Amino acid sequence: MHVLSGDDDLFVNQNGTATNTEIEIHPDTFMYTHAKTGIAALYRQKKRHMGVGKLYRNSHRRMLSFDAMSGLLFYTLFICCPAIYFEPILALGLFVFRWLLQVLIYRKSFIKLNAKSQLWYLPFLDFVYYIYINVFGVIGTFVKTTQWK
Repeated sequence: MHVLSGDDDLFVNQNGTATNTEIEIHPDTFMYTHAKTGIAALYRQKKRHMGVGKLYRNSHRRMLSFDAMSGLLFYTLFICCPAIYFEPILALGLFVFRWLLQVLIYRKSFIKLNAKSQLWYLPFLDFVYYIYINVFGVIGTFVKTTQWK
């Protein structure tokens, strides 16, 4: 393909259907890579990965954008609630409800991936994820990646 990275997920995005694609989470199917050692290398890699998103199917881009924006909005409002004198018990209740719902949804996958103990990091990682996905989503949309490394 004509992209620097992401050709694998783009292929699945463009050609995958419910009848010809299956999700497999068996440990034998895992692929491990070495983490980037510096901030600059990590930034280049993430910018490159996010730049491919504009090539996804329009319906999938809309769903991913909705998820990214709704998550960012949720945490923005959660953080701003005390400043606007919103009922803190209600805000905390909504946060706990969201977290419990995520635990119920993700628990089975975490167990199959042998990562059950990491489920408790979900509230923090979810928060960081929405910052990451929105920042690099904007960067990937407006900044053209022209080099691999």
